[in-house]
Amino acid sequence: MNAVANHGYVARNGYTNTQEAITAIMKVYGVGPTIADGLATIAAVQAGDGFHFSIGGPAPATLPVLGGLLGLYDLPGRATVNPNYDVNLLGNAAVNRYHQSVSQNPYYFRGFFGFTIPPGTHAFIYRMFSNKSVEYPEGFLDRNTLKSFYGITGEGDSLKYTPGTERIPNNWYTHAIDDPYSAPFFFSDFKNLIQQHPELSAFGGNTGTVNSFTGIDITNLTGGLYNAETLLQGNNLGCFLFQSLAVAAPDTIRGAGVIADIAGAVAKINNAVGQILDGLGCPEPSRYDYDDSQLAKYPGYTKLR
Repeated sequence: MNAVANHGYVARNGYTNTQEAITAIMKVYGVGPTIADGLATIAAVQAGDGFHFSIGGPAPATLPVLGGLLGLYDLPGRATVNPNYDVNLLGNAAVNRYHQSVSQNPYYFRGFFGFTIPPGTHAFIYRMFSNKSVEYPEGFLDRNTLKSFYGITGEGDSLKYTPGTERIPNNWYTHAIDDPYSAPFFFSDFKNLIQQHPELSAFGGNTGTVNSFTGIDITNLTGGLYNAETLLQGNNLGCFLFQSLAVAAPDTIRGAGVIADIAGAVAKINNAVGQILDGLGCPEPSRYDYDDSQLAKYPGYTKLR
């Protein structure tokens, strides 16, 4: 978002609103309307007041600054080490971050947001920032392009981030108007990432000490609606991802302590999720038996409540 702000697609003061963000994401990064709406809504609800959010600029004191949500804001791990990138290569960075968190953070918890956001972040980096052309219709992402979007200079391991210098590269082209990055496209990327990097399907967390990661059986967590065998069948993974975000939203919003109208914020997320999943034939959300009693052993979860 800093790059689009520096080019005037959103306000340059580092503080934006959902509609401004939706318009910018669609125009600059070639994202379809449902994905753009979902990204902006989740950002505003998770790290804002439900309508606005900070991307580093001045905002009301009660609002947190949006961090690495969905790959549009922070460079994940050492994602600029290799000269050219694709989704699977960036998935390696997500796996490295996962292992780093398990080994260093005794309160590391990977719940619904943790399951969706890190892999989604790395898929978005490639799909949004890669340069599209006739030769590379799905995009080509090299080191210099990625560095430009993140405001990074230097070579090798001598890299420097300079705030305010994030730029859309010269001679850079986004998705074709008639071929936006849509929800089915994202679900396909996510499924491929999980298949290539099984660690990214982990649910659970450390139990108070490092390297104590204990997993959760999603069959029990979802009341049998999904299981490890059926999760990658058809549209199940996409359904699970976004239904899970909606289920986890009340705890996430409550934990942030910013939004008073929790029910209203949850309704916004449910509406955005409904648009993304429309027509996918997902299992009825009313059957989603979310058993959060299994999460009590994770201090990284209980501290959010």
